[in-house]
Amino acid sequence: MSTAAPYMRKLLGYFFLIISCLAFALLLVVPFLPMETAEKAAWGGGIFIFAEVTWYLALPLLGKEIIEWTRKCWDLVKAQLLDEEKNTESTAQRSGDHGR
Repeated sequence: MSTAAPYMRKLLGYFFLIISCLAFALLLVVPFLPMETAEKAAWGGGIFIFAEVTWYLALPLLGKEIIEWTRKCWDLVKAQLLDEEKNTESTAQRSGDHGR
């Protein structure tokens, strides 16, 4: 296997991922366009399907990278949730102690 193949795989995967994210962001604009409701629904549906297809094309191309990135994001979210939970518990304990 040549050294260009992994580079092209990543390049194409990131291309599809960026296009998918842009399409998902474009969905937020569709309701504010000056169109009829039926046209907005059609455009929104078409953009959503396009975004999903490009997302699922990116996943196998960036399999390992996406899994690592998702784990890092999940660990960050989990750490923040646990910190907030600890802060809430300690605040509740402190406020409960003042009432006695």
